[in-house]
Amino acid sequence: MIIWGGSDGGTSLGGGRYDPLTDTWSPISSTGAPASTRAGRLASKSPMLMRLGHDAMYRQQDMALDDALEYLRSQLSLTFTTEDIVEGAQAFFEKREPNWKGR
Repeated sequence: MIIWGGSDGGTSLGGGRYDPLTDTWSPISSTGAPASTRAGRLASKSPMLMRLGHDAMYRQQDMALDDALEYLRSQLSLTFTTEDIVEGAQAFFEKREPNWKGR
């Protein structure tokens, strides 16, 4: 959910999206709009942090639970030392798009 930026909500069998605030269904495009929306969200993230997260998730798959949690904790700590994490937080609070540096 962190990567996607939240939930897209539920979809009906007919291909709609439910909005619980207005109690309505909205049609969605049949041309792959949800996939392109998610792809756009992923593309807007820091490429370096996305690579670190991707690699960490795949490397921990065959580890014992305790080892995997320790490994993921160390990788998360590593991300907090990057310039991109600082830029992302600053951009969020300043309500602007981040300028990723890849460092």
